[in-house]
Amino acid sequence: MKKLLILLLVFAGLLFGGYTVLNKAGGNNQYSEIYKSFHVIYEDELVPKKYAMREDGQYFMSLEGIQKYIDETARFDEAKGAVVFNNRSGEKVLPLDSKEATINGGKIALRDQLVKKDDQIFIPVEAFIHDYPIRMNYEKDKNVLIMDNRMKKHAVGSLSGDGVNLRESDTTDSPIVATLDADSKLWVYGKKDDWYHVREQDGYLGWIREDNMKVEALDGGEYTADSGLVQQSAIKKPLNITYDYTYAQVKDEVVTGIKQIEGLDVVIPTWFSVESPQGDIRDRGDIRYVENYAKLGIATWAYLDNSFDPDLTHQFLQNEEARKKAVATLINFTKSYGMKGINIDFENMNVEDRDALTAFVKEVSDAAKAENLLVSVCVTPQISKNVKDELYDRKALAELCDYVILMAYDQHWGSSDKPGSVAEYKWVEGNVNVSLKDIPPEKFILSVPFYARLWKEGEGGLTSSAVGMQTTSDYVKSHNLNPTWDEDAKQYTINQDVNGKSEKIWIENAESVAWKVSLMRKYNLAGISSWRLGFETPDVWTVMADQFSKYHYPYQ
Repeated sequence: MKKLLILLLVFAGLLFGGYTVLNKAGGNNQYSEIYKSFHVIYEDELVPKKYAMREDGQYFMSLEGIQKYIDETARFDEAKGAVVFNNRSGEKVLPLDSKEATINGGKIALRDQLVKKDDQIFIPVEAFIHDYPIRMNYEKDKNVLIMDNRMKKHAVGSLSGDGVNLRESDTTDSPIVATLDADSKLWVYGKKDDWYHVREQDGYLGWIREDNMKVEALDGGEYTADSGLVQQSAIKKPLNITYDYTYAQVKDEVVTGIKQIEGLDVVIPTWFSVESPQGDIRDRGDIRYVENYAKLGIATWAYLDNSFDPDLTHQFLQNEEARKKAVATLINFTKSYGMKGINIDFENMNVEDRDALTAFVKEVSDAAKAENLLVSVCVTPQISKNVKDELYDRKALAELCDYVILMAYDQHWGSSDKPGSVAEYKWVEGNVNVSLKDIPPEKFILSVPFYARLWKEGEGGLTSSAVGMQTTSDYVKSHNLNPTWDEDAKQYTINQDVNGKSEKIWIENAESVAWKVSLMRKYNLAGISSWRLGFETPDVWTVMADQFSKYHYPYQ
């Protein structure tokens, strides 16, 4: 009995000793209150609360805070009654008491206006942060807004096990910020005595004892260094791209009808489709099409889709030999037609094929770059926070490709259970913000629609049909309608009863497109694409060219 008691005491001592190593028992076991309210963390600094606030889902930073952390040249111009930024994007003027601002004289919309509070001016973060090489992400579970300078890189820390305490300061007397698991991802910013100054890559800032972690220092033993990032795009100008829907062999009248389009840089005809699990590709092309656009100074990119067939896509992507065959065929087609790039558009596929799609895009990218061809990939707006529940690993795709094209339309699609806009401005902007977490702005191309939907609702239920801009205009005139402006959607809308049926359209026209294209300038994106050629009215190209003319492209 005595031996058993001694063994139990020894075992308990070992357990307590192990707990002490990890948790530093004997120190302060109280948990910090610091993160119970909203905070901004800029790199390795906890931004004082007087400089930042969160209201109604919007993040604000005071002009004083911006001057301290982001841009010391930002200022308030008394004569203009506005906060003024002068940076690589040109001059941005943000007036007080307005939800509109200007960049280089061109209008942009603000989701929230500036706020005056306690003699401080607070500016919505989304109104200025994308003018700088800063990656921003709000961590909802931790109630912190993380801002990281993309021009810097940091040493990486790994913990010795579960249960390591992250403390407010470099002493065991300091409150515990969080107790971390072994797989926590940490940046290391420096060292003081036997403590490391660290931050969760997706969260809290604090200190950890050196005996609780291993650090992979940078060259020269440094903790922070220049990342070596050169913020440039593959083509040193913003791109204006359009898709030409072609699902049959190119007709002679299409080739002979090719004409100059104001401001257009690239046309993407939908010529190539994976048509078998073995990697066969259907070809609908005509070299005269490419040659005629080239004469006008407009490049053509090859396009490959998955026939939008999930079963075929699964069998194809899971077959390495089929992928190799398709890559070789695609590169051959692209070169033989004299095309300058490749665009991959795989939709309506299974989540389980996400990583296989990434592998295929890598194979295409490797082969294309060897031939000096550009590579782009299409993605839909993100729905789930967890990439494992998404069709696309957008971050991985962005690392592989020259451009990622966000298809910001079909907010309400043909089979939606309620009528609505194809792409209201507010929805498009929200998806741009979400996507910027994974897609660098210098690779980000926003795709906008040239079509709307005519919704009809009656006893037989709800139906819709896609309509181009001229068709919509003719409909409005023939019914003698007076469309109403929707400020959130930044579109005109119509709503009428015809023979007992409710008919609605959220109109896409030059004005609605101009507002969506202005997001390119607001967020410093790499360009705009449009779906699709032939649905637009001629004035659309003029307003788009005007938007491009006001854009000081920062990635040259």
